[in-house]
Amino acid sequence: MSAHPTFSLLKDQCQGFSNLYSIVDCAADGRLYKEIKKSGCRNSSLFWENSDQELISNSPHLVALSDCGLSSFLFEYGWGNNWAIYIASDQPFAEVAHHFRKISKVRGPKGENWFFRYYDPRVLRVILPTLDSQQKNRVFGRIGAFWLEDSDPQIALKFISTNTEICRRKFYLEQPAGEQGERFLIQNFFPDQRPSSKTTRSNLRIRKDQCDDLLTHVVKNEFIKQLTKDFRSAYPKRLCHYNDIELFSAIENSLIKFEELGLDEKEDAYYFVKSCIFFGWDFLDKPCFYWIKMNFLNNGALGPPSTRFREFYKYWCNNTSRITSLYEQELFK
Repeated sequence: MSAHPTFSLLKDQCQGFSNLYSIVDCAADGRLYKEIKKSGCRNSSLFWENSDQELISNSPHLVALSDCGLSSFLFEYGWGNNWAIYIASDQPFAEVAHHFRKISKVRGPKGENWFFRYYDPRVLRVILPTLDSQQKNRVFGRIGAFWLEDSDPQIALKFISTNTEICRRKFYLEQPAGEQGERFLIQNFFPDQRPSSKTTRSNLRIRKDQCDDLLTHVVKNEFIKQLTKDFRSAYPKRLCHYNDIELFSAIENSLIKFEELGLDEKEDAYYFVKSCIFFGWDFLDKPCFYWIKMNFLNNGALGPPSTRFREFYKYWCNNTSRITSLYEQELFK
């Protein structure tokens, strides 16, 4: 079972702020609007007050969080499913609601009117590191910190803004296997070095490169979803110990290694993930498989990276029992 955060962890991670909030995308799950309304927590739709009830019930809602049933529900069922983002702030509820209503509408690169789904973790974690200084001032304002899930739900992300930079802190909900020490990874981004988006105090503009980044992320996300579905169907016994979120995360991480090898073809990605499923997600780091790197993946005489990988895959298909035997020996060491 995957770990999920708790209100106590959120509070501990966001010390120094007097208020904790969540922005919940009620359209993400039919239960959310009812759960918010019956919780007793102060809440408000971030859409216009004169919107019809159907739109309100599917709109993003700002919620003042406490250690209650609603926060437990959000973390237990929503974490990893992109239901919400979390905010730590010294600002009162009305000020926070006003701030986020102001950035709900943005301008595209050509001046188009767009709705900004900043409350979707998949959007927020991609765009925050790319903000230029003007955008940073508009998105963060005097709010404080953003806290949200990473694409790997075993990792929580915290973003804070200073005068000169945006700091992203990764926190592992569980200590990675075989690792010791800190469960944190800190990375800083320097917005002033980025091109201007022509954002003004009254108008947040999204640059073309940011649109391209988001589109690339969405396309990759859909590809991983399809791989998750295909491999679940093809190898149900091998993958029965993974839920869909865990399998998605494992495939996503394997594709990072795939790209580090200089590979980029979709067909190669499918066979690389298949190799990971059969030999382990970290099979290239295992001593018994060192020969794969030496004879194939690092062997420039075979040609470009894609050709080297396909030569390995062809060799595997022709020598399945031998390679499987090596893997089984590694398992029972």
